[in-house]
Amino acid sequence: MSSSQHANPLNLRFSAGGHSFMDFDGRDRMGGWIIPQDIYHQPQNYNPLPTVRFTINGRLGIKLADAVDPKFRELDNPQLVPRLTETAGRITIRIQWPGYDLWSDVLHIYDHGYDVNPHNMQKLAKLIAQKVRVFLDDFRAEPSTHTNDDSWWLEKYPFDRLVLLELRHVSLGSWQPVLMALP
Repeated sequence: MSSSQHANPLNLRFSAGGHSFMDFDGRDRMGGWIIPQDIYHQPQNYNPLPTVRFTINGRLGIKLADAVDPKFRELDNPQLVPRLTETAGRITIRIQWPGYDLWSDVLHIYDHGYDVNPHNMQKLAKLIAQKVRVFLDDFRAEPSTHTNDDSWWLEKYPFDRLVLLELRHVSLGSWQPVLMALP
């Protein structure tokens, strides 16, 4: 096996447009590849809130399929409530999958039961996974319209091969999930 095949087992090509999450080296202990999204930004000032990291037994990442499984209970600090906004009751989740148009959807950050409680890590992971599933459903039927490079065509990335690593505050009220694809 050549060193280039070992370094990139999925034989993926990265766009020259940039990788939004350069503090990852492209591989994680799970053996996958970070989805290279452009960072969404608005031309206004904001104070970035801390990145929300999803870990299991200290290892970064939760499979999206596990996040939506009601029986899954292995997430570290599942009852921890992350700080997602200082003023609003909702945030916007944005995904800029390579070769596809920007996708966004609103996420309410409180349960609206008898008590209004902010979502904890377990619930947030589930809600983000559900948003990613909606994104995949919205775009999966169409090939990329922005490139002839089929490396990142969504049909190649089933939901059960995607992992949520982090949620990053990228602009006022906007968060982007850092996703990884498993081989």
